[in-house]
Amino acid sequence: MKSTIRGLIIAAAAVQITACGNESKDAGSEEEATVLSAATLGEQTVLRPADYLALPQYAAANRKKGAGQARLCKACHSLDAGGRAL
Repeated sequence: MKSTIRGLIIAAAAVQITACGNESKDAGSEEEATVLSAATLGEQTVLRPADYLALPQYAAANRKKGAGQARLCKACHSLDAGGRAL
């Protein structure tokens, strides 16, 4: 029983780790997913979520989908300024 629970915990952790950085495409989307990283983005300015959503390119963002993605990221990363990142 303990080995089954341990296996489930390891599998759940593996799913969380592999979710980090993966981009999903909406069904029917014909655009290629761009691989984004610190190297490809260059210097960045980090904004609060409300500031991002105020930008025209994010005005139609699906907030429910974004909240779901944020939950995956929070498994290893803090969304607070200066927070932890495993």
